[in-house]
Amino acid sequence: MGKAQKRLIALSGPSCVGKGPLLAAAREFHGELPFDLVAVIKSRESRRGSPRPDEALLWDNPDYFRPSREIKRLRGDRYLHATSHGFPQALDLERIVAAEKDLVVVEASYRVTQQLKTAEYLAGIEVTTVFVSPIGLEEICYLAACDVHKVKFLRGLMARKLLARTVFHGEPYSEALLGDIARRAGDAAAELRTACQFDIVLISRDGEGAPSWNRAPSGRFLARPVGEAAETLEAFVELLAGRVPRAAEKWECKML
Repeated sequence: MGKAQKRLIALSGPSCVGKGPLLAAAREFHGELPFDLVAVIKSRESRRGSPRPDEALLWDNPDYFRPSREIKRLRGDRYLHATSHGFPQALDLERIVAAEKDLVVVEASYRVTQQLKTAEYLAGIEVTTVFVSPIGLEEICYLAACDVHKVKFLRGLMARKLLARTVFHGEPYSEALLGDIARRAGDAAAELRTACQFDIVLISRDGEGAPSWNRAPSGRFLARPVGEAAETLEAFVELLAGRVPRAAEKWECKML
């Protein structure tokens, strides 16, 4: 299969915004739109030494997790490097080029995603960048009208989602965990400021672990997503089908 036959959709967004369950739901409930999912290689240290329950089967796969020192040693134009929440990541572009399906989806930090459209290694592949946000344009305008500090609000919103995910996975609280949550929540505003550089913004108000995803901590779905999670899935399915989602937004810069 040649490069020109492929279409790449690259997802980015704050930690715990719901990218993982969104991708899993698309594969589980929309087999009529098959895609290859290529993951960035994440640092084992970013998980504080052990995977979340839904990552257990991937923990020993070097295409998904490696020690930080190994990620930093990956060299060549097939690799894109970035730092996410203080930890290194790398994306192996050869996995995209060699993917069997016409449609490839990547979930990566915004610093990786920003490099995809200019990567010569992907010449001939159509790249669509998608930012997944926990709030939409209308809400941001309302926050401003109510004289709410948008950055502080966003930090609190994401901290709440990250704490909910901790409860969902049954992870015990520790000083290291709370520090990690503070760092990830604190990075959210900077991440949202880059949303204007993406082709499309999708809104995902229900983060990972939200009941509306109908998903067990192991990653198994108990039923189809409902409510706002279902609306996010519907928009993403439109994108997989090659259409601009009706619910998609296009952001201007300097919104936060």
